[in-house]
Amino acid sequence: MNRIDNSNKGIAGLGRGEDSMLAHVAPGEMVVPPVISPQTQEIIKREMMSAGLDPNEYTVGQGMSINPITGMAEFGFLKKLGKS
Repeated sequence: MNRIDNSNKGIAGLGRGEDSMLAHVAPGEMVVPPVISPQTQEIIKREMMSAGLDPNEYTVGQGMSINPITGMAEFGFLKKLGKS
């Protein structure tokens, strides 16, 4: 079951403003809001790629790993797993 498709139901539906999704995140991870300039977003993406990360794994709604137990998004899970 993919709860991401049902983000308007349950606790995810209680988000304020445009917030409609929940995610598993780790301390130190950063959320970059879309209002950040496109130039800065490109710099961040290039830095991520140079560190061996796929920016899509860290973008809400794109290429996210889904936790099979909770059905919630988890960012960069496969990379973290490799580091464990």
